Amino acid sequence: VNSGTAGCSGSLIFSSGSTSTGNSGCIVVGSGTATAGTAGAIHITAGSGTSGLGSTLSVLSGRGTACTGGRLALSSGEGTSSSSGGVVIATANAGCSGVSGHLVFSSGTASAGNGGYLWVGSSASSAGRGGVVRIGVGSGTSGSGGTLVLQPGRGISHTGGVTFVTSGEGTSTSSGSISIVSANAGTQGSSGRLVFSSGISATGNSGVVAVGTGVSTSGAGGSVRLTVGSGTSGTGGTMSCAGGRSVSATGGELCLASGEGTAQSSGIIVIQTSNGGAAGASGLLVFSTGSTQTGNGGSVVLATGASTAGKGGSIALTVGSGTSAAGGSVSVVAARSVSQTGGVAIVTAGEGTATSGGSIAILTVNGGVAGSSGRLVFSTGSACSGNSGALLIGSGAATGGRGGLVSITAGSGTSGLGGGIYIRAGVSNSAANGGNIFVQGGTGDTIANDGSVYVTQASTAVLTVSSTSVTVAHTTATFTASSSISITAATTVTVSGSSGVTFSSSYVSGFEVDTTAATVSSSAATVNSMGGSLVSETSNLAAGSSETITLSNSRITGTSILWVTVKSPCSNGYVVPTSANPASGSATITILNVAPSACASTYSLFFLVLN
Repeated sequence: VNSGTAGCSGSLIFSSGSTSTGNSGCIVVGSGTATAGTAGAIHITAGSGTSGLGSTLSVLSGRGTACTGGRLALSSGEGTSSSSGGVVIATANAGCSGVSGHLVFSSGTASAGNGGYLWVGSSASSAGRGGVVRIGVGSGTSGSGGTLVLQPGRGISHTGGVTFVTSGEGTSTSSGSISIVSANAGTQGSSGRLVFSSGISATGNSGVVAVGTGVSTSGAGGSVRLTVGSGTSGTGGTMSCAGGRSVSATGGELCLASGEGTAQSSGIIVIQTSNGGAAGASGLLVFSTGSTQTGNGGSVVLATGASTAGKGGSIALTVGSGTSAAGGSVSVVAARSVSQTGGVAIVTAGEGTATSGGSIAILTVNGGVAGSSGRLVFSTGSACSGNSGALLIGSGAATGGRGGLVSITAGSGTSGLGGGIYIRAGVSNSAANGGNIFVQGGTGDTIANDGSVYVTQASTAVLTVSSTSVTVAHTTATFTASSSISITAATTVTVSGSSGVTFSSSYVSGFEVDTTAATVSSSAATVNSMGGSLVSETSNLAAGSSETITLSNSRITGTSILWVTVKSPCSNGYVVPTSANPASGSATITILNVAPSACASTYSLFFLVLN
């Protein structure tokens, strides 16, 4: 009955008695069956309190001191022809100044064994879908929504517990999906973040995050897709993949590899930006290593794999075309150095160990109907305080064949002039000389095998410079100088023409002349020059008499033309040369006094040898 004003109502105890050697008695509380209505309900309710806490309802199974403790089974009623009953475990709604009560589903602690399992699941269905298991957190109208935490057990001396989220198996069709998403944001906020991260580690490696699809035995492997949301009023979302930072060792690697094809081709890797909109440009692609403070900057390597039974893969760097402006540019620039030599840019063709090495082609494409083809510029940079760089174009040496050809060719023109080739040495703006131009044939094992330099016109050599001679062969050759032209030979200079040699009425000088007159002695004299003077031995050549002088001269041959004239006559007489007969190395000259009186002094002659 109800208690008085200063006491409690009495207790109700429903209990079976204890036993010494057998099972204690059962307590069964139930309602009877109904054949034409609803079975009776059973309500167990603890009393409410107006000034203190509400009463506690405890359902506790029996303790086992030597065996497993008793089970607590809570089951809804069976529906033999319809659904089974629901089981609802809920705390009551909170008042206006409190929170709703906790729901705790937990196994007890263990001293020497494993902690107990906690299973939440739905049963299998033989003719329908399996039941849904849903864990939902309450919403908040004035604060943040409730948090859902799934956390495995902590291991003090061993590895912590594992969290598995697995979809259902489909034995004859597809297995179930797993969706981990944050809810849509409201009008004034952002959607929630998704964070997949392993924990930090104090003395070992931190955990791995692996995202992958399963293996397929008779179909294509599943795809892994990472997509960032688009923005309707701002920039689209950013995707960032970064390797781990290290404060004492090398930072972590970022590896992007396509799938292996054991029987066919491996997969493709496509890294590209999306197309630009109507008023913008497509995004940049930047492949760059980071900066460094005390060491070398990292390398960027673009390479294809080797092939054992086919061609090596190609690398193509292609810039987009432009429909209304110039096409895009390709720029390959080596690194700048503020204290040392700048970086080197090397373009090398592939080696052919059994056949020819690969070619390198640097060319501009054909011009359009109203333009020219692009220029090719090979140039070194300027220098402030040192020499500018050299430009070397050459072919490599050959150990078992000919050296490679170097050919510089200008294009032909169908409606205009053919292209020109202009070679010019550098200009000097100081007191030093301008640059030189050297054209040299290759050196052979002997002088006779040295290469020649040819200047050709319409495939005919018009100028040939060999190791022993210079030959000019053309229809007409003109040598013009503003001051003088000098031709010097160590032995002989030969000028010949099938129709003669003309000096175009010009002044000719510089013949070989011995300016010292030679005096005839014993009717002989020696002068080894093209021209010279002779003084007679006699001073009294009689009237009508003649004398013969033998001139020894290494310039005279048997076919020479020997021109002799009187340079200074004798007194009283008049001498004239009557004959000059050349022979090899000498000539005989006959002089006649045609005057009626004898000479009263010597006379002198001048001679000129023409070969």
